[in-house]
Amino acid sequence: MDFQPSRAGYGFHPTDEVLVNHYLRLKMLGGHEQDVSIIEEVNVCDYEPWELPGLLGNQDPNDPKCYFFSPRSYEDANSHRANRKTEGGFWKLTGKGRTVKAKATKEHIATKKTLVFYQKSVPHAVMTKWVMHEYHPTFSFHNQREFVLCKLKKDPEAIIPTYEEGEASSTVTSHHLENQNSDTATSEIIP
Repeated sequence: MDFQPSRAGYGFHPTDEVLVNHYLRLKMLGGHEQDVSIIEEVNVCDYEPWELPGLLGNQDPNDPKCYFFSPRSYEDANSHRANRKTEGGFWKLTGKGRTVKAKATKEHIATKKTLVFYQKSVPHAVMTKWVMHEYHPTFSFHNQREFVLCKLKKDPEAIIPTYEEGEASSTVTSHHLENQNSDTATSEIIP
């Protein structure tokens, strides 16, 4: 009888510093595939957020958080503006980027950006409960490969911000995001 290791008790919950200084740094350098193989490489905009957990080979699919390396994608060859559109919607940046620092040296090693997924397109976009953090490193290497590290989560406690019809929604709040908002509005939320 073959022994199959159990995933019971296994959890992958690295700190922001470990995600950036270990996993993302080694991925960008290249040649360290074994050291970073726990995190899949996927262009997150090729899939809808609810499809991404099914792509996991090395992470527990029941874990509420998923991690991916995603190659940087731009709107066009001459642009530095990120392409965050999927076939069925788009990822919208919300709030300000936060600084990720190395604990020992206090060195700024990355910027952590929070995005929320909207289905459909503007002006009929509908906010979902899918939240993603993108880690953009501040370091670079000669001949590096360009990646961001993404942490994806379906946020069951997302609060829809209050805004007037026709006004753009610029923030999403929850206990996972930087800004807190005590005002809630009822709105359609799609899984």
